Amino acid sequence: MVKALVTGGAGFIGSNVVELLIQDGWDVNVLDNLSTGNKELLPQSVNLIIGDIRDKEAVRIAAKDCSVVFHLAAFIVVAESLTKITDCVDINVSGTANVIDVSVKEGIKRIIFSSSSAVYAETAVCPSPETALCKPQSVYGQTKLTGEELMTLASVGCGIETISLRYFNVYGPGQSVVGSYPSVIPSFISRALNNEPLRIFGDGNQTRDFVFVQDVANANVKAAVANMGSIKTTTWNIGCGIPTPIIELANSINSICGQTTDSLTFEPPLQGDIYESCADIQLSKKQIPWKPTISLQDGLQLTYHGWKV
Repeated sequence: MVKALVTGGAGFIGSNVVELLIQDGWDVNVLDNLSTGNKELLPQSVNLIIGDIRDKEAVRIAAKDCSVVFHLAAFIVVAESLTKITDCVDINVSGTANVIDVSVKEGIKRIIFSSSSAVYAETAVCPSPETALCKPQSVYGQTKLTGEELMTLASVGCGIETISLRYFNVYGPGQSVVGSYPSVIPSFISRALNNEPLRIFGDGNQTRDFVFVQDVANANVKAAVANMGSIKTTTWNIGCGIPTPIIELANSINSICGQTTDSLTFEPPLQGDIYESCADIQLSKKQIPWKPTISLQDGLQLTYHGWKV
């Protein structure tokens, strides 16, 4: 049985990766400090190590006898990454360096690194291929780009296989609405169900590429077994390839939740937000091979019904 470590495995995306790995017959270790994760999301067969990626010994214990590492643990709040820059850099850069260092020393074959579309420049072509200009607009995006660069250097210098998956806007059942800056879909659903106007930061015409969490989990598992040939490191976009204006998303969610389409408020854009975002997923389709299977409308319905349960 193949054994994997999933850092951040008790989180929103990580727990979906863990569930799919278990279904596929993997033996799974999870390393999570439970600061935002929930151990109740994990199957009983999972070996949970409560610890932090900034603690190298905790990473070493969790990685023992594993052949693949899925590195999802991260500081993820883009809007807070500038005001909490030390935490963001410490977790996303130093923590990632620990994961790489331990993986090399423990003989891990491959690391699947959760990166982000936030690495792309504001002026990047849309849809953005993996070769588009990278010039992050946030501290968070910069730390993810640095993480990718560390992965590449580890592959070149140490021979470990590394794959960076650039997630676009991931959503789905179980996504948290807690915090000052929750993700847009759970925020919209929560406000609609509470008969509150949906808050749009910007003019509403800014676009995002929304990809369902189970599709993202599937991309991770497929990337773990993808044939890389002689290539030791690569990067793939994980999105739907369809740009959705935020005002269109808001109207769809109001409709699903039974609210009127005029219950919207507009506020200034958030720090670090880019205007247009959409993935070119041709490389992912060809090389993993992977493609999304859940449309936005179907995914919103699944998320809404999961919320109601």
